[in-house]
Amino acid sequence: RTAGMALHRQGDVPHDLLEFQAAHDFYRRALSLYELSGETKLIGVVANDLGILSRVNSDDPVLWFRYAVEARRDAGDARGLRTSLGNLGARMLVRGQHKQSLPILEESLALAREGGDLEGQRKAHINEGLLKAINVIDDVIATIRASEDRADARNRLMAAPFEFTEIQANVKKE
Repeated sequence: RTAGMALHRQGDVPHDLLEFQAAHDFYRRALSLYELSGETKLIGVVANDLGILSRVNSDDPVLWFRYAVEARRDAGDARGLRTSLGNLGARMLVRGQHKQSLPILEESLALAREGGDLEGQRKAHINEGLLKAINVIDDVIATIRASEDRADARNRLMAAPFEFTEIQANVKKE
């Protein structure tokens, strides 16, 4: 366990320095050691890290996030599970797998509510709004363009037929 944690932490340094391939290599070695020792919670942590890093190499992020979800569920790590479910759902949204992402995002939101994780609730709630918007994207764009200003657009998106919440209607590029 100690050697795996050392490799995992050692991978955080190049990750922070944007040296993603080096971080990936450390994380993969740490994962091997965690798997040998049966450390399911740590397997989930490093698998989630590998899912995040996969955008810079040829790995499939969905596979890493699914592995992280499975490990964190087995370990009983509710907070980590919420994070990995959120990452998995968001990645599936990006891929256009909208229907498959909905139950994943809903479970992430439920876990955030159960654990009192306000930031997790906010992120999951916004992702649900994005999913809802994707299904009616042409109408959402037309409504925004027809609005007089940001406040008018927000009010229109919160009204029928959309019925987005204020938080979902007020998302802005950060």
